[in-house]
Amino acid sequence: MRSSLSRLFLVASNTAGEAARQRYFLVSGLLAAAVAALAVALRAMDFGESELKFTADLGFGALFFFGSLLAVVLPVHLFFSEIENRTALTLLARPLRRWEFLAGKLLGVWGLLAALVAALVGVTFAMLAVRHAELVEIAREAGRPSPVFNALGVSLFLMLQVVRLGVVAAVTLFTCTYARSALFAYGAAFAWLVAGQTVWLAREWFSVAQGAWASGLSFLMRAIPDLQAFNLADALVFPGKAGVPVGAAFGAIAYGLGWMIVLIALGSALFKNREL
Repeated sequence: MRSSLSRLFLVASNTAGEAARQRYFLVSGLLAAAVAALAVALRAMDFGESELKFTADLGFGALFFFGSLLAVVLPVHLFFSEIENRTALTLLARPLRRWEFLAGKLLGVWGLLAALVAALVGVTFAMLAVRHAELVEIAREAGRPSPVFNALGVSLFLMLQVVRLGVVAAVTLFTCTYARSALFAYGAAFAWLVAGQTVWLAREWFSVAQGAWASGLSFLMRAIPDLQAFNLADALVFPGKAGVPVGAAFGAIAYGLGWMIVLIALGSALFKNREL
């Protein structure tokens, strides 16, 4: 067991190092941080909690776009570069199981994505915290209610986004195990991504539709990870009277981790029978 873990983490560390050297990772991270920092231009305005929400939407939106892009591009590029350069064949000729290779790839990419999430959420949090303190003072002097901002909610949101990008990366690696070309893998992974963002709409429609066919399709839709389950930014960062939905956040984290395990298990079964 110890040797298996050491092999897994060796693959993960090599994957993270190789991914960090890719120029598009650095460029995407800088672009996302630049988009999030655009909210600083709003400091000259004073429209209370709406300003804080706009700042959060801008920062978290940049995180969603660039994080999702990297969660698809990095696994496909790293997986097929190993296949095309025949390094995967060399690695798997050693005492390295295919599930260890696949899980190590996921851990390496996931660790790098987690660092990106932490950096971008940290930038957004710093802007929110500073501006919130200023708006509280302005509201106090004007006799208006202070805007609401929850720091604990930001921490929970960070964990949610780390898991969400882990699910996207796991879906992408699962796609790579049966794809025969990187182009097909990119297309299929982005299709999965779009489906994951919209599957809740299909579930709602099928749940109210009549007939056994609708019930069957509604059940089949559960085979697609629901990425909207992690979309709790407003409820976490700007909670209402009900407070921060901690239970829903941890439920979504468990849901995402479960999907990651299932996808790597299914991907390992497919990859086991693949000729390199």
